[in-house]
Amino acid sequence: LVEEVNVLKEMLQQKDMANDGDDISEKIAAKEKRMQKTKEETSNLKKEVQRLEKDNIQLCQEVDWLRKKMNQDAKATKHQQNEAQCKLVDFERENSILFSKVSESEQKRAILQRQNSTLKE
Repeated sequence: LVEEVNVLKEMLQQKDMANDGDDISEKIAAKEKRMQKTKEETSNLKKEVQRLEKDNIQLCQEVDWLRKKMNQDAKATKHQQNEAQCKLVDFERENSILFSKVSESEQKRAILQRQNSTLKE
């Protein structure tokens, strides 16, 4: 009987060890599966980072272009303002000359009216 009990104990120990082996194999398989999933996620994240870096470079180039365009527009606007200022000065000068001529004409008219009045008398 003792021998049978020992044999049964040994069989139980081997069965427990086999079950432990199965548990370990399952744990290893689960860890490998998680590792594979992590690798895939890492790969996807790296691709996303590369895409974002590419987008960032493109946006920086667009910002540079817009800055240059704004500077050009500002220079053109400044040039237009200068031209408008020159035209305004020219207009004011011409206006002043015309005003002087009108004043001279009014003075001559007044003189002629006085002379005309004197001649009529």
